[in-house]
Amino acid sequence: MSILSDFIRDAGWPIFPTLAFGVAALAVSIKMIDKPTEQLASLVRNLSCITLILGLFGTIIGLQHSVGAIEKVEPAMRWIFLLGLRETLNNLDAALLVLFPTMLCYTAGTFRLRQDQP
Repeated sequence: MSILSDFIRDAGWPIFPTLAFGVAALAVSIKMIDKPTEQLASLVRNLSCITLILGLFGTIIGLQHSVGAIEKVEPAMRWIFLLGLRETLNNLDAALLVLFPTMLCYTAGTFRLRQDQP
């Protein structure tokens, strides 16, 4: 399997809404570079916040699942929690990775918006 498919599989189901809102925020921020408006700026901010919240939510759900599994393994194997931690942090990684270019585009769009205003 590829690195990307492993990344998504390890993160679990919360990565899908995180990526959906993140890609939507990125698409709107790219459109905002061409036609900057306050409405688009507001939409990018809101979609970006939802993306970050969903990334954190997925991470927390994964942590709870990993902590709950610790009691089911013998004490010598409790280090396996660290593998669950690595996997669940993929949700936060995905949110941050998609938000970085989103914020770059948003910044360019708001710069153009401010220049166009009298």
